[in-house]
Amino acid sequence: MQEEISLREIIETLWKGKVMIAAVTLAAVLVATVISWFVLDPTYEVSAYVRVEVSSENNKSLNLNSIAQTATSDISLNRIMMKLELDPNQYSISSLKNSVKTEVPQGTNVMRVQVTGTNPDDITRIANLLAMEIAMRSEITDRSGKIVQYNQRLEELENLIALAQSEIKETEEQLASSPETLVTRKTVADDPYLQSIINEQQGDARQNGALELVTEEVNPVYTALKGRLADKKIELEKLLSEQQALKNTIDKHQSEIAELEDQILNDRLYSTSSQRFLGGESPVFVSSAIVPTEPVGPNKLLNISISFVAGLMIGAVVVFIKRYWQISASSQLENLNCPAI
Repeated sequence: MQEEISLREIIETLWKGKVMIAAVTLAAVLVATVISWFVLDPTYEVSAYVRVEVSSENNKSLNLNSIAQTATSDISLNRIMMKLELDPNQYSISSLKNSVKTEVPQGTNVMRVQVTGTNPDDITRIANLLAMEIAMRSEITDRSGKIVQYNQRLEELENLIALAQSEIKETEEQLASSPETLVTRKTVADDPYLQSIINEQQGDARQNGALELVTEEVNPVYTALKGRLADKKIELEKLLSEQQALKNTIDKHQSEIAELEDQILNDRLYSTSSQRFLGGESPVFVSSAIVPTEPVGPNKLLNISISFVAGLMIGAVVVFIKRYWQISASSQLENLNCPAI
C-alpha cells in the first residue's frame, strides 16, 4: 500500500512540475539546436585506400601497419604540414594525429586512410598525400627486401667464383704438366705376330727384328683436362655474368629507392586519381580520395534527441529537489511550532 502511495506521490509531483520539466526540456532542445546549426562547424570525412597485391609464388605480405605508423609519425606529419602549407593556427601535429586513422582489416592487404576535419579540401589533400607516402614506403620496403636477397646471392656467387677460379688454375697447371700426345716406341722383335708377317714378306729375320716402330696417340688425360678446363671457364663466365646482372639490378633498385625517398621528402605527391607502383615484387595500388560534398557531422537530429532526453531528466530532478526542499522545510517548521514536553 505504501508503494502505491509513493508511486502516486511521484506521479503527482511530476504532474505538478510539468511546467518546470517542459521549460528545462525546451531550453535544452533550443541550446542543442543553436549549437548544432550555428556553433559547431560541419565535419567531413574522406578515405583513401592502399592495396598491395601479394605474389602467389612467394606468398609475401607487407606489414602495412608498421609502414602506416612510420607515415603517421610526428616527423612525417610535420613534413605533410609543410608540403601542403597548412595553416599552423588551424592544424598541429597533435590535431592531425587525432584526425588521421589508418586500419587494415584482418586477412586483407588493403589499408584505409581516413581523415576527418572541417575543411574538405585540406583533409582530401592530407588523405591522398598520406596514401601516396604509404604506397611509396611499401615500394621502398619491397625493393629493400629484394636488395637484401640479391646481396646474399652475391656473397654466394663470390664464393662460387673464387672456387671456380681456383679449379681453373689447378686444371691449367695439370694441363701444363701433361703431354698432349703419348709416343710409343717398340721393335718388331717385341711383336711376334708382326715379325712373322714381315719375315714371310722379306725373309731376313735378324734385319727385320731390329726394325723400330714409333706410334703417337692423343693423351686421354690431356683431353679430359682440356674438356674440364673448358667447362670450368663456361661456368665461370655464367657466374660472372650473373654477378654483374645482380650488381646492375641492385644499383637500379637503390636508384629507385633514392628517387622515391626524394619524392617523399620534397614532392607534393598530390593526386586525385588511382596510382600504380609496379617496380617492386608486390604491385601497390592507390585509390585516391575525392573532395566530399556532404558533411558527416555534427549529427543534428541525434544531438537534439539527446538534449530532449537530458532535458526531461534534468527537469524531473529539479522538480524532485524542489519537492523535497518544500517537504523538509515544512517538517522543520512543524517541529519549531510543536510545544516542548
